[in-house]
Amino acid sequence: MNVVEPSMDMVDAYKDYVQDCFDQGVSHYEEATENPQEALQSIIDAATGENLPEGYLPYKTYFAVEDGQISGAIRYRLGTNEFCENVIGHIGYETRPSRRKAGVATFLYTHVVKNCLHGRALVMCTIDNLGSVKVIESLPHRILGEAYNDHEQAIIRTYEVESPIV
Repeated sequence: MNVVEPSMDMVDAYKDYVQDCFDQGVSHYEEATENPQEALQSIIDAATGENLPEGYLPYKTYFAVEDGQISGAIRYRLGTNEFCENVIGHIGYETRPSRRKAGVATFLYTHVVKNCLHGRALVMCTIDNLGSVKVIESLPHRILGEAYNDHEQAIIRTYEVESPIV
């Protein structure tokens, strides 16, 4: 498995990935299934802050790729704002449904924390998402608390992670 930054030559693999994720209930990929080329370009642009909706932070995306197939994606938001601090956190990820419980999310999360993160970041997940709890707690962390989150309509646990990079 390799960690790669998205590029337009990955459009076929990305189309397959978003369709599989959407078909298995990852609803935020609905728009990407309609125009995967545009969605992939949007991800690439987001790293430099291009064409983002108002209030969105620039973010870098990384894919876990195995045999030309995208197995998972992780986003690392660059900077911070109130929405990031209180609702979505700085790091978000998902795994292709057929590759869950195969270490893909842990692989990506470890890569971002150890190689990309500078300073502190917040990571959030619902308390009943035991897979994400396991991923986040696989590295040094501090639990900041739990609270009901209107955006997710669930109780969210907030973690703080710090970069080993000095």
